[in-house]
Amino acid sequence: MEYFNLNKQKVSALAKTLAKSLSKGDIVLLYGELGSGKTFFVNKVCKYKNVKSIVNSPSYVLLNEYECEPQHISPRIHGTPHTSLRIHGTPHISPHIHGGRKGGGILSHPYELLTIYHYDLYRLSSADEAIELGILERIDEGITFIEWPELIEDFIPKKRIEIFFEHNGLYRNIRLEVKQ
Repeated sequence: MEYFNLNKQKVSALAKTLAKSLSKGDIVLLYGELGSGKTFFVNKVCKYKNVKSIVNSPSYVLLNEYECEPQHISPRIHGTPHTSLRIHGTPHISPHIHGGRKGGGILSHPYELLTIYHYDLYRLSSADEAIELGILERIDEGITFIEWPELIEDFIPKKRIEIFFEHNGLYRNIRLEVKQ
């Protein structure tokens, strides 16, 4: 999908749409020149995933980790129609209530906390350096964003989202590709 002449509000809206679909194990590769909006985009996804901490560029630290804060859960009661819940900041879950009576019971499993891993590989010079950061070990543990992924893209699972950012004056052009 391609989006042209996006202002900051439209980029934010695109990030919100993507945030709703992201869950544990998802990988997002971010391509684009310096200042093209990669970190801004991750910042907005984190906002919509209920990250309360400040989201900064990991250019010098190479990795920032963000914990998504859970929000209130309205669990399904035994005997009522099933509705899967998508809770901001947690993976897609369907909590179940145990108990024989309508309106009674106990939550069968709690929600799971979610971590967002935000890498910036701009200053690295080899795939080995990137792998030493632990990217491959963490890839299934949360949502992974990688800026400047060219060094490591051959080692990353093919099932991923690739987003290409381009300057267009005050606006951005964004191409989003979902790889299977």
